[in-house]
Amino acid sequence: MVAFNKFFTSVLLAITYAGVTSAAPWPSTSKHATHRVRQTFGPGIDHPLQKRADEDLRQSAISFVANKLSIDPSTVNLRTQAETETVTHAFLTQQHEGIPFANAVANVAFKDNKIVSFGSSFVKPTSIASSTPSISVEQAIASAEKTLDGKFNNHPATLEFLAKEDNSVALTHVVQIENDETGAWFEAFVDAHSGEVLSVTDFVTKASYRVLPITSEILTQGFQTLTDPQDTTASPDGWHNTGSGATTDTSGNNVITFKGSQTSTTQESGSGDVFVFTQNPNQAPTVQANLDAARTNAFYLVNSVHDFTYRYGFTEATFNFQQNNFGKGGAQNDRVTVSVQDSSGINNADFATPADGQSGRMRMFLWDETNPDRDGALENDIVVHENTHGVTNRMTGGGTGRCLQTTEAGGMGEGWSDTMADWTEKTSSAVPDYVMGQYVINDPAGIRTHPYSTSSSVNPLTYASLQSLNEVHDIGETCRTTLPTMVAFNKFFTSVLLAITYAGVTSAAPWPSTSKHATHRVRQVTRDLQIETFHPESTFETFGPGIDHPLQKRADEDLRQSAISFVANKLSIDPSTVNLRTQAEIETVTHAFLTQQHEGIPFANAVANVAFKDNKIVSFGSSFVKPTSIASSTPSISAEQAIASAEKTLDGKFNNHPATLEFLAKEDNSVALTHVVQIENDETGAWFEAFVDAHSGEVLSVTDFVTKASYRVLPITSEILTQGFQTLTDPQDTTASPDGWHNTGSGATTDTSGNNVITFKGSQTSTTQESGSGDVFVFTQNPNQAPTVQANLDAARTNAFYLVNSVHDFTYRYGFTEATFNFQQNNFGKGGAQNDRVTVSVQDSSGINNADFATPADGQSGRMRMFLWDETNPDRDGALENDIVVHENTHGVTNRMTGGGTGRCLQTTEAGGMGEGWSDTMADWTEKTSSAVPDYVMGQYVINDPAGIRTHPYSTSSSVNPLTYASLQSLNEVHDIGEVWANTLHNVYAALVSAHGWSATSRTNPNGTEGNIVFLHLFLDALLLQPCNPTFLTARSAWIQADQNRFGGANSCTLWRTFASKGLGVNAANHRNDATVPSGC
Repeated sequence: MVAFNKFFTSVLLAITYAGVTSAAPWPSTSKHATHRVRQTFGPGIDHPLQKRADEDLRQSAISFVANKLSIDPSTVNLRTQAETETVTHAFLTQQHEGIPFANAVANVAFKDNKIVSFGSSFVKPTSIASSTPSISVEQAIASAEKTLDGKFNNHPATLEFLAKEDNSVALTHVVQIENDETGAWFEAFVDAHSGEVLSVTDFVTKASYRVLPITSEILTQGFQTLTDPQDTTASPDGWHNTGSGATTDTSGNNVITFKGSQTSTTQESGSGDVFVFTQNPNQAPTVQANLDAARTNAFYLVNSVHDFTYRYGFTEATFNFQQNNFGKGGAQNDRVTVSVQDSSGINNADFATPADGQSGRMRMFLWDETNPDRDGALENDIVVHENTHGVTNRMTGGGTGRCLQTTEAGGMGEGWSDTMADWTEKTSSAVPDYVMGQYVINDPAGIRTHPYSTSSSVNPLTYASLQSLNEVHDIGETCRTTLPTMVAFNKFFTSVLLAITYAGVTSAAPWPSTSKHATHRVRQVTRDLQIETFHPESTFETFGPGIDHPLQKRADEDLRQSAISFVANKLSIDPSTVNLRTQAEIETVTHAFLTQQHEGIPFANAVANVAFKDNKIVSFGSSFVKPTSIASSTPSISAEQAIASAEKTLDGKFNNHPATLEFLAKEDNSVALTHVVQIENDETGAWFEAFVDAHSGEVLSVTDFVTKASYRVLPITSEILTQGFQTLTDPQDTTASPDGWHNTGSGATTDTSGNNVITFKGSQTSTTQESGSGDVFVFTQNPNQAPTVQANLDAARTNAFYLVNSVHDFTYRYGFTEATFNFQQNNFGKGGAQNDRVTVSVQDSSGINNADFATPADGQSGRMRMFLWDETNPDRDGALENDIVVHENTHGVTNRMTGGGTGRCLQTTEAGGMGEGWSDTMADWTEKTSSAVPDYVMGQYVINDPAGIRTHPYSTSSSVNPLTYASLQSLNEVHDIGEVWANTLHNVYAALVSAHGWSATSRTNPNGTEGNIVFLHLFLDALLLQPCNPTFLTARSAWIQADQNRFGGANSCTLWRTFASKGLGVNAANHRNDATVPSGC
């Protein structure tokens, strides 16, 4: 078969079971074809009714078959017919008492009123079962559902006979069973007397491929933008019209491409059916632009195959796939459905072909043999291969989808599919060797055992090769080798690559590059905008057992008056310029958080905090300013105008959080009046608090609520999954979560949502439901499957839910409560602002190899986003790396407790770096199981590297981790700075555990004296003590004071010696080490 017309003719002529039987003794492959009669008649032979004037196709076909097989014409029925340019095809079934045989069929081809071919699998049975069923259709459905592990899909059941191998004939109920999880789709033949499932038709054409591990990432480029590629002869209303209405997405009369659900299509990128999306080969296929490119490419390809095969005879009348057949015959409402990046498989693709009138279903999976993964929907030959299964299964046997079911016929189906892919890629008369599937595995050898070639030395496969072949794809290769047409791969789309570049940070001489860490931070807001934010320098003092304050002896003294009086007296300012914003109380210390104000309007970045113990002042921090000028307190522009300016500048949208009016201290010692508004960008995940000049409209500064994470990663090849899942019963701490984890105080939940956290994917309605009643969440994580498969996704959401709740509970025990600005939906009347549980977006699609946490002020939910990591095959899920989840969650703790719940007080470079260090430290603390303090490595699992994601392990050995306070002289990035602080605290932990031992019950019992308990008390107590935007030195001092407050200074020398060993001695300053400790230590 050389000409393409003959390809289609041969398919229509092909028989339901396309092989030829042979006499025993037969080889092991003999049942590939069982059993079939096949004859062709060259220019044609006469038939019995040829000369009758009233002869019609039905009568002629039945008469010919009955005469040819010497059977009663009443046992033959015309089921359907099809006509091409030159040949008319009749498809018939054997029948008994008016009931058709499912697998005893015939086809007759007429040309010029002569018979040119005849095929039959009619039988002469020894016995036929009663045509009156003994069981109901409902009973048959129940049997099929149980046997095939699926559900009846409501397609109408039929009653048909089934010829069996022993030459008997059974009566069967024929029902369709699907399994949404596995993708299985069967037509089941259930014995209508016994209820046994006797046979199935498998509608799914499954693919399997030979793959080899690879390391290179060379992406085949070649996208082009094509204008109006549709063929209006084949698609008269174009590709974006079903005949009853136009569409503006990847759906139309011939196909719909989507991900997940058929509502998740790709919308046009520009009006007039413009679908131009940039595919970035260096990003994961799941990022939005790549997903849109994949859905668009699959939509283009399936439509193209529809159009050219229509031209060659695969039309409405020959059982093609269309939603609207325009009155041209055949059954409609059966366009192809293409599930792109289908989550139910990997390294594969398949096509299910039911009978004419039901949609063909294509599923395209991701391939994990490269980094990043590759998308089968961008491998044109794979899409065409799968689509061709629909063509051949429909055209063979007259639109039933049942007639390529034997091994040999199924193998030929694979061969035809490869042949069609080969044919579509020809660009000249040259017929070079053809290789299938090079892109998805990035291997020039492709996914078949040999290239298809006209050279027998390159491809030695022949018909005799079938003697040793039993697998359909192997058989298909033999079939394809006999159809010698091939050429190189062509791609069809190109777009402009939109790259976001980040500018570097400049510094001014002559001061060191790190000198501004404590007061400034450069924010890369958009691709074109950097803002260097200014935060007045904070001072911090500690007072050991405490000092008196002015109102200490007054009988009517209260916290507000005492705090304002102390600050005004300490700073020699008017008390009217100080306001108490909020307060917090822990077991031993009461904290007052104040703002500078002018004419009743607070300063956003001039703040103070005062700690009281036993009615004495034990610490004081301040960033109050003495400005040279203050802008008018009457705005010149409205809040609405400020919002418009912020949206434009920050490339986002106002999130409707109430705007405020606040002063902002600037670096030149002037003070501006600002409208303060929140701006979010759902696409990028950005979330800013913008300070817009209330007179000029200029965005002067921002608070970045998102704590961004970045990690050092190296390519890896091994896939050793860290095991260790356990089923924990009632892990909640009811002291911290009085109504448990699945109750908000106003109602119980049965999913991964509760008072402290909600974990979801995509939207907050997409949570994980309990697997069993009574809050049972047990899901098996399979490390050999993609993280996106359902069980793995459920395991990830469950794990994140457990971890965030656990951190909530043990930090609550140590002081991070409602009154100290924690995250809860219901605060049970215990203070603080509520309705702010943590939201955790698992497998968030907006990033990869990362995670982040956004901390707005108390009363707004903290937002955690966990991304996938593509450094292994399959990808790994950050939500299953416990230290990463704990790290991110701790950003919420430290941002809330520092500065009194604003989320604004870890904004400088040095303070932000310390935030990273505290987060690593908390992860380190949670994973201790004994008094041992081994080196600690962050993030081993996601990159499968024992070195982890930091530059050094955290260690008590200076040779393993040499970082000290002086290291900050050369560090400008917050995670690098964080490593210095985390290593310092790792050593503090080791010293305290060495001095006091270790408690196994520290998470639920904070009342012990063991070192790990002491450590976490000081960790959290110091957060409330330290000033807004602390430095290493002020944070160190806060730890020393926290020990004085809680433990009477019992650990002072231990702390000083450890801090001094890392350069933070008494005389440390300006990122210069000092090892001095106080006298007596």
